[in-house]
Parts: sequence; C-alpha cells; structure tokens
Amino acid sequence: MQPSGIDSARQQGNNDEMSMLVGKSLGQFRIVERIGSGGMATVFKAYQPTLDRYVAVKVLPAYHARDPVFVKRFVQEARSVAKLAHPNIVQIHDFGEQDNITYIVMEYVDGGTLKDRLRKPLPVPEAVDYIIQAAEGLDCAHRNGIIHRDVKPANMLIRKDGHLLISDFGIAKILEGTTNLTRVGTSIGTPQYMSPEQGTGQMQAVDRRSDIYSLGIVLFHCLTGRVPFTAESPLSITVKHLNDPLPIEKLAEAGVPNPIIQVIQQMTAKQPYERYQSADAVVDALTNALAASNLSLPRQSRGA
Repeated sequence: MQPSGIDSARQQGNNDEMSMLVGKSLGQFRIVERIGSGGMATVFKAYQPTLDRYVAVKVLPAYHARDPVFVKRFVQEARSVAKLAHPNIVQIHDFGEQDNITYIVMEYVDGGTLKDRLRKPLPVPEAVDYIIQAAEGLDCAHRNGIIHRDVKPANMLIRKDGHLLISDFGIAKILEGTTNLTRVGTSIGTPQYMSPEQGTGQMQAVDRRSDIYSLGIVLFHCLTGRVPFTAESPLSITVKHLNDPLPIEKLAEAGVPNPIIQVIQQMTAKQPYERYQSADAVVDALTNALAASNLSLPRQSRGA
C-alpha cells in the first residue's frame, strides 16, 4: 500500500523535524545522534549529564502530541511499562512532552538489534537462546497484564555479550484507536510477524498467545534466514498467516532438529487455544527440545 501524498509530505516533514533535534536537549537529555527510525518513532542516542550516562530517546511523531487521546494513552502505558523490572526488558527511565514532541527515555543497549543479525540463518543453539530470553521477558510482561503486540526482531536489542532485551512494549496499545489511526486498513503491528487474530483486526481477542505466535515466527526467521510468509501487500501476508500452513520443510532444509520444529509448530498454531498458553511454557518446551536434540545453550549469555 503506497502512502498518500499527504502521508508522504507528513513523513518528510517529520524526518526534517527529527534531524533538527541533534545537538538539542529534551528535558535533561542532550541528543547526540540518530540511531534508528521506523514508522512509529525515531530513536536517538542521548547524554544525561546528571548521571553521566548515555540513554536511548525514542521520539514519537509531532502530530501524535496534538492528539489528546494519544497523549492520555501514552502517559498511562508509559507508566505501566516503566514498572516492569526484568533483565530481558529494556528499562524505561523517563518520559515527557516538550514543544509538541512526545518522547520516552530508555536504557541504551550497545549491540544493535536481532534484526541486524538475521542477514543469514543463526546456529540452532544461538537462535533458541535468543527466543528463550525473549520469552522470559514476555512472561514477566504478561504476568503484569501487558501484551506487546509487535514482537519482531527489530524490537529485540542485543548487548555485545549476547544478552537480549525486548523494547517497545505498549507502543502498539498506545496507538490503538487514537484519532490518527482510525483509517480503514490501518492495523497495529508488523504483518510478517502478526498472529492471525491480530491481522484480522480482532484486537479484543489479542492476548499473550498472540505474542507467542509472533515469537514463533521470529524463531522461524532466525533459523531459516527468512520469514515464512511473504507477499506483495500487507493484506496478502495477513491472509497467508490465516490460511497457509507453516512451511516447515524450510526448517528441515536448514537442518533444524525435529524437536525444535515441533515447538515452532505449536507456537504458530492458527488457533490461540492450540498454542502454548504462556511464555513460561515456551521456555520449558524449547529447553527440553534443545536437550532432546543433544544441543546446549551458549554459555556466555545465560544468567546475565
């Protein structure tokens, strides 16, 4: 789906606006450099003089700050996500609004994202290690009533020692139903990783099992170097998630042991009740499948 002229102009204006932030301050945080951007936000590295540390500042588009529904949701969700304390969840330090700029301040992670590492398939123990770490972070969030809704490699940050942290909790929920996103055909999430129930817009039906489905798709991507379903449009990808069987032959071709394939199949079952019912159960299943395959987790990142 091509952006309209208005959307393109707004995006360009947003990019120009974001570039001008380098060298300026948001609250006590001095913007050093731009380190990433996506459809929903731009991320900067910033310096916090009071604590002599670098942080990551995620800046949301200015037009959201003018939407009172968005601002209210943003404050509520930022507060609830900031309460999550887990080694595999990026810690939120602060959030605020200044000059029509809404921003979230998070811990700075130095190793890039899982997406950066997926230019080729990962070894089975390394891929499973990342997914177990992600599942442990998700389990903490789910126990606190928070569903991620946009689990994907770009939202998984990895330190240089292999320790994984999930970021962007709650962003999708903040954007749900706000006045900027009620256009027909707009959905929250990333189609390549979205669960069937999320892709059909049944947001009331999206629960922890939707995150488990997305995590299974991420594991498939890690092991094969590609996502299972591709198409010309987001809608076509969504239809494939709904109807097409997972191409498990790609996993077999990549040399993935059968116990791991069976776990991925259950994680990505079309019906939520057929999947693992908790992220904790995913951790157990993957740990057992690895042992059954005579493989073990890489030592450096566990227990970090």
